[in-house]
Amino acid sequence: MAPDAVLHLSTPNPAGPFATRYRAAWWGLECPRHIVLLPPERMVALLEETGFCQIQVLHEPITKDIVRSWAYTQVDRGVITNEMVEGLADDGLLNLWFSTVRFTRMKRGRGTDRYHVIARKGNKQ
Repeated sequence: MAPDAVLHLSTPNPAGPFATRYRAAWWGLECPRHIVLLPPERMVALLEETGFCQIQVLHEPITKDIVRSWAYTQVDRGVITNEMVEGLADDGLLNLWFSTVRFTRMKRGRGTDRYHVIARKGNKQ
Protein backbone atom coordinates (compact mmCIF):
# COMPACT_ATOMS: atom_id res chain seq x y z
CA MET A 1 0.00 0.00 0.00
CA ALA A 2 1.09 3.53 -0.65
CA PRO A 3 2.10 5.66 2.33
CA ASP A 4 -0.92 7.37 3.93
CA ALA A 5 -3.34 4.89 2.31
CA VAL A 6 -6.27 3.93 4.56
CA LEU A 7 -7.25 0.34 5.25
CA HIS A 8 -10.71 -0.68 6.45
CA LEU A 9 -11.23 -4.27 7.61
CA SER A 10 -14.42 -5.82 8.90
CA THR A 11 -14.14 -9.20 10.59
CA PRO A 12 -15.83 -11.48 13.08
CA ASN A 13 -14.42 -11.27 16.60
CA PRO A 14 -13.47 -14.71 17.95
CA ALA A 15 -13.11 -13.17 21.42
CA GLY A 16 -16.62 -11.68 21.38
CA PRO A 17 -19.33 -12.65 23.84
CA PHE A 18 -21.41 -14.75 21.47
CA ALA A 19 -18.40 -16.47 19.93
CA THR A 20 -17.58 -17.55 23.47
CA ARG A 21 -21.18 -18.52 24.25
CA TYR A 22 -22.07 -20.41 21.08
CA ARG A 23 -18.63 -21.83 20.16
CA ALA A 24 -19.04 -24.26 17.22
CA ALA A 25 -22.57 -22.93 16.56
CA TRP A 26 -21.32 -19.32 16.32
CA TRP A 27 -22.41 -17.77 13.03
CA GLY A 28 -19.15 -15.82 12.65
CA LEU A 29 -17.20 -19.00 11.90
CA GLU A 30 -18.82 -19.14 8.45
CA CYS A 31 -16.49 -21.85 7.17
CA PRO A 32 -14.89 -21.92 4.67
CA ARG A 33 -15.18 -18.17 4.06
CA HIS A 34 -13.37 -17.24 7.26
CA ILE A 35 -10.09 -19.14 7.49
CA VAL A 36 -8.29 -17.23 10.25
CA LEU A 37 -10.03 -15.02 12.79
CA LEU A 38 -8.06 -12.65 14.99
CA PRO A 39 -9.27 -10.94 18.15
CA PRO A 40 -9.02 -7.13 18.00
CA GLU A 41 -5.88 -6.94 20.16
CA ARG A 42 -3.98 -9.31 17.86
CA MET A 43 -5.22 -7.51 14.74
CA VAL A 44 -3.97 -4.17 16.10
CA ALA A 45 -0.57 -5.69 16.97
CA LEU A 46 -0.27 -7.23 13.49
CA LEU A 47 -1.11 -3.94 11.81
CA GLU A 48 1.41 -2.07 13.97
CA GLU A 49 4.08 -4.68 13.14
CA THR A 50 3.44 -4.14 9.43
CA GLY A 51 3.71 -0.35 9.49
CA PHE A 52 0.17 0.86 10.10
CA CYS A 53 -0.66 3.69 12.50
CA GLN A 54 -3.67 5.70 13.67
CA ILE A 55 -5.45 2.39 14.25
CA GLN A 56 -9.07 2.53 15.39
CA VAL A 57 -11.21 -0.47 16.42
CA LEU A 58 -14.96 -0.03 16.14
CA HIS A 59 -17.34 -2.69 17.47
CA GLU A 60 -20.55 -3.45 15.57
CA PRO A 61 -23.35 -5.48 17.14
CA ILE A 62 -25.11 -7.59 14.53
CA THR A 63 -28.29 -8.96 16.07
CA LYS A 64 -29.14 -11.23 13.12
CA ASP A 65 -25.79 -13.01 13.56
CA ILE A 66 -26.60 -13.59 17.23
CA VAL A 67 -30.01 -14.97 16.26
CA ARG A 68 -28.39 -17.29 13.71
CA SER A 69 -25.93 -18.59 16.33
CA TRP A 70 -28.78 -19.28 18.73
CA ALA A 71 -30.76 -20.92 15.92
CA TYR A 72 -27.90 -23.33 15.19
CA THR A 73 -28.10 -24.54 18.78
CA GLN A 74 -31.77 -25.22 18.15
CA VAL A 75 -30.86 -27.20 15.02
CA ASP A 76 -28.41 -29.25 17.10
CA ARG A 77 -31.22 -30.01 19.56
CA GLY A 78 -33.61 -31.03 16.76
CA VAL A 79 -36.03 -28.18 17.53
CA ILE A 80 -35.81 -26.59 14.07
CA THR A 81 -34.30 -27.54 10.71
CA ASN A 82 -31.17 -26.04 9.21
CA GLU A 83 -33.30 -24.48 6.45
CA MET A 84 -35.16 -22.41 9.05
CA VAL A 85 -32.07 -20.60 10.36
CA GLU A 86 -31.98 -17.82 7.75
CA GLY A 87 -35.67 -17.05 8.19
CA LEU A 88 -35.20 -16.55 11.92
CA ALA A 89 -32.50 -13.96 11.23
CA ASP A 90 -35.24 -11.80 9.66
CA ASP A 91 -37.71 -12.28 12.54
CA GLY A 92 -38.16 -8.75 13.91
CA LEU A 93 -39.44 -9.78 17.35
CA LEU A 94 -36.68 -12.33 17.85
CA ASN A 95 -34.06 -9.76 16.81
CA LEU A 96 -35.58 -7.22 19.18
CA TRP A 97 -35.48 -9.71 22.05
CA PHE A 98 -31.83 -10.53 21.40
CA SER A 99 -30.85 -6.88 21.01
CA THR A 100 -32.48 -5.80 24.26
CA VAL A 101 -32.38 -8.78 26.59
CA ARG A 102 -29.71 -11.25 25.48
CA PHE A 103 -27.18 -8.78 24.10
CA THR A 104 -27.37 -6.49 27.13
CA ARG A 105 -27.03 -9.44 29.49
CA MET A 106 -24.14 -11.12 27.66
CA LYS A 107 -21.83 -8.45 26.23
CA ARG A 108 -20.29 -7.41 29.57
CA GLY A 109 -17.44 -5.35 28.13
CA ARG A 110 -16.07 -7.93 25.68
CA GLY A 111 -16.91 -5.92 22.61
CA THR A 112 -19.13 -7.45 19.96
CA ASP A 113 -18.89 -10.38 17.59
CA ARG A 114 -17.95 -8.19 14.64
CA TYR A 115 -15.48 -5.34 14.56
CA HIS A 116 -13.98 -2.90 12.08
CA VAL A 117 -10.40 -1.69 11.99
CA ILE A 118 -9.45 1.53 10.26
CA ALA A 119 -5.72 2.19 9.94
CA ARG A 120 -3.38 4.39 7.96
CA LYS A 121 -0.24 3.04 6.30
CA GLY A 122 2.76 4.83 7.76
CA ASN A 123 5.45 6.58 5.74
CA LYS A 124 8.67 4.64 5.14
CA GLN A 125 11.63 6.94 5.65
